Amino acid sequence: MNERNRLTTFIKRGEGDTRITPLHMSFFLALFFCWEESGWQNPIRASRRILMKLARIHSTSTYHKCVQELSEFGYIDYKPSFDPSKGSDFNLL
Repeated sequence: MNERNRLTTFIKRGEGDTRITPLHMSFFLALFFCWEESGWQNPIRASRRILMKLARIHSTSTYHKCVQELSEFGYIDYKPSFDPSKGSDFNLL
């Protein structure tokens, strides 16, 4: 699947999924931006601080809830690193 199709697929899936909120959309868009910045490499390695800033998330608990839900809903694959300087791994599904 090419890059643009992945974003389009997410938006279309999210449109029909009542569990997806604007917060999830904002976070996925932040991940998509990081994916583009990395030269479309999977997995994306990104820090919580950067993703929170891009998605306009101000609470770490909200961040973790959003990541957990997107993972549970099947939109991303998340591998935490537990090392803030390294960042966590994300795959856009």
